[in-house]
Amino acid sequence: MTSKDQRRRARKAKQLRDSYQPDVSEMSLARVAKRLRTGISTWLEDPTQGPPTAVVDDDLDPAAVTTTLMAWLAGSREHITPEQARDAVTWLSDTMGIDTDDLTYAAGLIGHPDAPDVTFNEGVERYGGALQFTVYMILLSGALVATVAAGDPEWLRQFDLK
Repeated sequence: MTSKDQRRRARKAKQLRDSYQPDVSEMSLARVAKRLRTGISTWLEDPTQGPPTAVVDDDLDPAAVTTTLMAWLAGSREHITPEQARDAVTWLSDTMGIDTDDLTYAAGLIGHPDAPDVTFNEGVERYGGALQFTVYMILLSGALVATVAAGDPEWLRQFDLK
């Protein structure tokens, strides 16, 4: 191989690297889930400091974050009782001072008996954007860890997408 061929290959490889944009199918959902669990764990050490919204502003793919949170909440819905869904909302309201009505609506994702079934698009519309609704999904995930999983965020692993 000549040096001209090597330069051409190196240039082509650089172009491919520079143009690469990962999507959800290529993104490591395990990496996203781990970062979210770590953020929830840190938040639960001092819940008054607020949820780990920094992961939303991080270098993580927003679609992968949303996919992971939806998987956790939909999966947990099948494993918790309506009373546990209520307990999660009560814990959030008491700990964070968030309006119970706002929390209850979002808790439709986890089967709260007083909430409608909620789709992602409905939540986005209700809360004024994807970022705002994602924060509510993080809040609910953390509340489930606090109330159902005795503070162990690894409990969420059973709902990770594989």
